Amino acid sequence: MTSHDEVSDALDQALGEAAILSVFQPIWTVDGKLLGFEALSRFHNGSPPDEVWALAHKRGVAARLDQVALRRAIEGSSDLPGRLFLNVTTAHLANPEALKTFGDPDRVVWEVSERTGIALTGLDGLRWLKNQDYTIAMDDAGVGHSTIERLEAIRPEIVKLDRRVVEVWASGRPEPLRQWVSAATKIGAMVLAEGVEDRRWVAALAQEGVTAVQGYGLGRPLPPDYWRTVPTATPITDGQR
Repeated sequence: MTSHDEVSDALDQALGEAAILSVFQPIWTVDGKLLGFEALSRFHNGSPPDEVWALAHKRGVAARLDQVALRRAIEGSSDLPGRLFLNVTTAHLANPEALKTFGDPDRVVWEVSERTGIALTGLDGLRWLKNQDYTIAMDDAGVGHSTIERLEAIRPEIVKLDRRVVEVWASGRPEPLRQWVSAATKIGAMVLAEGVEDRRWVAALAQEGVTAVQGYGLGRPLPPDYWRTVPTATPITDGQR
């Protein structure tokens, strides 16, 4: 269990010394093509990222932490293929212009979590990013404030189903996943299933209308040097992933 002091130290080191390691998890289309990578942050003392960002929000420095994490992700992914999925907190959406410095709209996908809800200023920020031709992904769909009703307000191009929705589907209860796929299809959004722990799920998820997949069964979050040395064009149905 991580102590408050450890989480506080991780935040201080990240803000003061950019002590964040970026790792990258592959995202595949259901027919086995590499779509890109999601950048994820890790801290020097192993503190859970969610706890570090929660403390950053409490201290009012979440946007500053975003900036450090985004810079590290851009630096680490410069020669990785495909789209780059970057997480951004709602705190940053109040000043979305700052995000434009982090990448080409043809490459960057902004993932926005609705775990805590997006205020009106955040919705304005999303509209601004869309007007700059960025792709928006609604992260953690199925948990927190990310209800199906919120799809109409956010209107993302990609809906990322939370791993818990996928776990429920895998346990034999497909209704929640099917509801999300139906709602996403109505607004023309791609459905990306997270938490795919078994590559044998991919074909069945494709039949449900899922377009892309991500999870430990298809590739763990690893430093960029690893992905530079493996054949990322290898379909997910083959190889050692």
